[in-house]
Amino acid sequence: MSDTTRDFNMTADQIIQYLELIPLPVEGGYFRRTYVSPLKAGGQAGVPMASAIYYLLTADTRSILHRLPKDEIYHFYLGDPVKLLVLNDQYAHLHRLGTDLSSGEDVQALVPAGFWQGSCLCEGGRFALM
Repeated sequence: MSDTTRDFNMTADQIIQYLELIPLPVEGGYFRRTYVSPLKAGGQAGVPMASAIYYLLTADTRSILHRLPKDEIYHFYLGDPVKLLVLNDQYAHLHRLGTDLSSGEDVQALVPAGFWQGSCLCEGGRFALM
């Protein structure tokens, strides 16, 4: 094992507990907000300019199709590969998020504002932390 490789033996339940994740209503999965920008689009009554969350999918959860009013960038941290569908009326792309770059997996993916998105673990996956 190289210095940059780690053997990861935590379960999804342990990650949920360690990172203090809670169920994400409606959309699905587990999350915790880790950052909200004090700067707001449209002044102090507007939406935050940026935010960050931990997001965890498990074998029995998925992110249902939904749209957000601002761009969202996925960062894949660890676990099993994830299928992320991104689409609108003129575009559709199925990303495969994961750490196996040589097989075409991506560690980041952009979902533009207003696009539909949904995700789930790839077949046989246990969890993915993004």
